[in-house]
Amino acid sequence: MDARRLILFILLALGLLFVWDKYMAPKPKTQVISSAATNSSNNNQIVSDAGFVLPQAQTINVNTDLFKAQISTIGGDLRSMDLNMHGDTDNKGQP
Repeated sequence: MDARRLILFILLALGLLFVWDKYMAPKPKTQVISSAATNSSNNNQIVSDAGFVLPQAQTINVNTDLFKAQISTIGGDLRSMDLNMHGDTDNKGQP
């Protein structure tokens, strides 16, 4: 008899969980951003529908006491990285 009650309780709990998820749970807010971007050839920038302006293929140089890095603005790709505290295997003066 206890096994029946346990199985019935689990099924009832799962049923309530599914009903809550389907009908009563708050829906997440989704923001639709158009993927269509127009190229402006005179100033070499990408302008999206939302009004954001992104420069094309610029690199950001980051210099710290531990490393020097170059990061591309498109995709955030790490283009190069040099460790300042460790020397090159061939030339110890070069990072």
